[in-house]
Amino acid sequence: MTRQEIKDYIEEIMPGEVDDISLSEEICDKAFIGVDTETPRAVYSIEICLHELAKNMTAKSAEDYFNERIYQSNSMAVEGLCAPLFISTPV
Repeated sequence: MTRQEIKDYIEEIMPGEVDDISLSEEICDKAFIGVDTETPRAVYSIEICLHELAKNMTAKSAEDYFNERIYQSNSMAVEGLCAPLFISTPV
């Protein structure tokens, strides 16, 4: 999905909440799989994110980049927002 498609989807599912949901880096947009409606936050597939990253780097580099620059940076909630949720999914 594109960033705009993600925002449109969130607005459709949770009207008025799109500005309150923290999204991950745009490089993870194709790994977006939905929204947690109980705790409003974006949900991403770890495996799809790693797959997308590995298109431009080695699998090991993709894993390191994901762990250090995406997962850890997104694990801290931005003030007033819930951090994105990364889950393991079948590819």
